[in-house]
Amino acid sequence: YEIQNVTLFDEPLRLEFWRAIVDNERVLKLKPPISKDWKDACLESHVSSFSLQQGELGEMIIHTSITLEKVSSVANLKYIIYPSAQIDIELNLKMPTANKINEGRFPYARFDQISRPRRVGMEFRLPKSMQNMRWYGQGPYATYIDRNYERIGLFSGSVDQQWVEYSKPQDNSNKTAVRWAQFTNDQGEGIRFHALSAPMSVAAYNYSIKTMEKAKYSFEMERSDHLHVHVDHTQFGIGGVNSWNHGPLENYLLSDNQYDYKYRILPLISK
Repeated sequence: YEIQNVTLFDEPLRLEFWRAIVDNERVLKLKPPISKDWKDACLESHVSSFSLQQGELGEMIIHTSITLEKVSSVANLKYIIYPSAQIDIELNLKMPTANKINEGRFPYARFDQISRPRRVGMEFRLPKSMQNMRWYGQGPYATYIDRNYERIGLFSGSVDQQWVEYSKPQDNSNKTAVRWAQFTNDQGEGIRFHALSAPMSVAAYNYSIKTMEKAKYSFEMERSDHLHVHVDHTQFGIGGVNSWNHGPLENYLLSDNQYDYKYRILPLISK
């Protein structure tokens, strides 16, 4: 994605349904087992339908359906690419229903389907020069679907300033209720993500999910050749009722069978 010889993202965007495991999930490896099928949900996927047409204003409209065989789910995507270089993206994810079967003590034990994604969203790999983050949403500190106590406002800082140092690397620094977020280089050139449906979750790292999960300590991690930006509809809860077996509350288990969201990509090019 290049505008006026400025590269705004240098690899294809990708569906992402996983996050680096957090401490509250490490202790739940057996109660319940953390199903990792969503970690590799796209590996055996295939395009089941595709269409391309031109709109009345010269925009290109793309519809595609991707069958995610490993998780028995379907991701429907719609892209509208305008002559101005603006891009609208819509994702609809349909997955098996999690049926509530009892009123057990632990929320995860109340459903017959424990295989759920850790996030519903997409990952962008931007040039690593786009380290300046600015967003309108909850902040300035990290928030998650079940840990969203920060005020809503306009915040800014470097990507490294958002990083939260834990004893073992894990997902961190997520922002919820984001109306828009942008990433720019020192010349002010970059990209803005603007929610068109419900507010989004946004996170940015100088490390890949794989790197964060593999390392025992932060000093072992090598910085990526890209800036990894996650633009999500929502995430699985991180829990915190206790740190040994409770897991997230029932409302944060992503137990619905369908999730939809829509957002806009706007290039930011200095005149």
